Amino acid sequence: IKACLAKGCPIYENQQAVAEYLELGNMSSANIEKQITDQMSRNCYISKHLSNRAVDIGTAGHSRAEIVLLKQVIHNTLYEVDGKEYTAQIEDRSHGTGPHLHLNFEPYSFVPDRCPSSY
Repeated sequence: IKACLAKGCPIYENQQAVAEYLELGNMSSANIEKQITDQMSRNCYISKHLSNRAVDIGTAGHSRAEIVLLKQVIHNTLYEVDGKEYTAQIEDRSHGTGPHLHLNFEPYSFVPDRCPSSY
């Protein structure tokens, strides 16, 4: 996160959460951990990973055909929450840990692109 924050983290949907990190000034691990804890207590997430609504699947070393097949399997796999069916949203990405499929899982119990100040 530190390296991304130094660049402003354009990969994250929740730019309000990113701005809160940038306001820290001191990007020590302790300060970042404190900010993450504070944001999570407000149902605010810089990343859907922190809310257990996203997962990454590494694709390095796999052929394009294998990746396409995996995406088809994921797309065709439904899951149900409170009687409603969903399929994971798939994004091809290559940053941080390398090439990967980023999967988002709705429904979210928060608004992905904003942070409430308190509850």
